[in-house]
Amino acid sequence: MTGPVRHRVPLHAADTAKPASPRDADSPRPKPVGRASHADAPKQSASDTSGAPAAAGDQAHDGATALSSPAGGAHAAPARHDGTINSRGERIVRSEEDRDAPRTTDRTGQVLDAEAQELSDLGFETRHGSRLNPFDEHGWDPANDDLTKAKNAHRTNTAREMREAIDEGYNWFEGDLRMTDDGTPVMAHDSDNKGDGLTLDEWLAIGDSSERGMKVDVKEAEAIPKLLDALERSGIPDGRIMINVAAGQVDSTAVQRIRERFPDAWLALNPTIREGRGYSDADLRQITDMADAAGGRVTFPIRWDIASDKAITALAPHGKVSIWTAKSHGTPDNRGRATHDLRSRGVEGVIDLGDPLSLKEQAIEHLLDIWESAPSRAVRSVPGRIADGASTAWHAGTSLATGAARETIHAAGGALDAARGAASHIPGIGGLFD
Repeated sequence: MTGPVRHRVPLHAADTAKPASPRDADSPRPKPVGRASHADAPKQSASDTSGAPAAAGDQAHDGATALSSPAGGAHAAPARHDGTINSRGERIVRSEEDRDAPRTTDRTGQVLDAEAQELSDLGFETRHGSRLNPFDEHGWDPANDDLTKAKNAHRTNTAREMREAIDEGYNWFEGDLRMTDDGTPVMAHDSDNKGDGLTLDEWLAIGDSSERGMKVDVKEAEAIPKLLDALERSGIPDGRIMINVAAGQVDSTAVQRIRERFPDAWLALNPTIREGRGYSDADLRQITDMADAAGGRVTFPIRWDIASDKAITALAPHGKVSIWTAKSHGTPDNRGRATHDLRSRGVEGVIDLGDPLSLKEQAIEHLLDIWESAPSRAVRSVPGRIADGASTAWHAGTSLATGAARETIHAAGGALDAARGAASHIPGIGGLFD
């Protein structure tokens, strides 16, 4: 059976209005039938043309590699406009066959009518075999324990950020999980921008179809139960899941429960950071005890600037040590040299080294770090506004100063030329301006 055929047609100015996504509220939603191990997840190579049934993650985006102009082949069926727009501003027109196709389901058999429609509207083209296939680009395979080939994309909380991560070839998406006041799990890095990102279900659906690894950075512990339920609904194989929690958020019992539901998922356990002192022996023992209680795949993300040999040596027997950077605490000048050094010291997990900050960015990040620790949400919202204002003022001030300096230099040059011209007529001082 061939997949639905879609064609691209240009988006005209008059067609910018997009109809609301249809919802089938009465469709029955079967309950999940159980977790899928990473070993059970089918993998289709770019050259596989055998016609074997695609994984359900493909079905959510069927036809992504078949997208072509209407003149692209004789197989094209007469198409009918449905108002779907992709990320490049082109309208996707679906054929009658596409419209009559069965409802999309995930690997657990759960109906994903709403999610599939929303993702189609977003226009993510993530089918197997396309240039976006992470297996072809980076050699990463969730069926093994090798994290050294992981390329992690930070803050993929919005549709735009996920689109950019896909285009740039990242094979892991990192999103930040929080809860809204009404109990909805959403993707947001900061507590005051919970309405800016995708919902957790949307984020997982995009990640599932793209076959990337999905790292969930749990910012609020109360979101964990809903996270586990959403992961089960998504049907994403355990090997592509990483749940990132801090030592202060959970205890050994909690991580054991996570492990029971996701036996092959990665647990990223963050030891407590004592600013100015790094990782204490007690903090390292706490996190390794949790890792031993959980068992299975464990990684310990530790910060680059305090990744001491003592910490790496203490953690490595219990899981894979990973490295991350906080711009406000420094980043290496040479990432290649730093990566080689870390590998030689026993770091076998993800190495995620950011770019150095400018002085302006350092000041803003430091301000945000200070205020993010404030207990009041109302107070925490202040630094964002201050930082935005500071950034705007900085750029405006720099622009004004540059313009003023340029005008002053030109004026000085003009004055010098005038003085030189006048002096040339005065005997004895004409050479002073040469």
